[in-house]
Amino acid sequence: MDPEKFYFQIDYKGIKRTGREGCSQGPIFVEVAADAFASSVNTAALDSAAEEIALTTARQLARRNLAGLENSSQRISRLEELPPIVQEVEPTVQESGVRAWLSQG
Repeated sequence: MDPEKFYFQIDYKGIKRTGREGCSQGPIFVEVAADAFASSVNTAALDSAAEEIALTTARQLARRNLAGLENSSQRISRLEELPPIVQEVEPTVQESGVRAWLSQG
């Protein structure tokens, strides 16, 4: 595990991918680099700051790509590393210190 990066999996329940009716959505994976925000928070708050960034990124990605988000629930899990399924794939979102993948369900 890279101590300078935080990895999350965000699962949404009760939604479908837009444009592919009947196809349920897989999870959203998010990588947050500590250097993207570490200077603005103290060491004790790093985990919660990274989690909030991951949730915000996943929410924005989901709003653009998923239907029925307002009626869904979400669950976030901290990961030790990105799963192999996304490690060699171009991220769906890549912004300053944050990368996210909308996994195929």
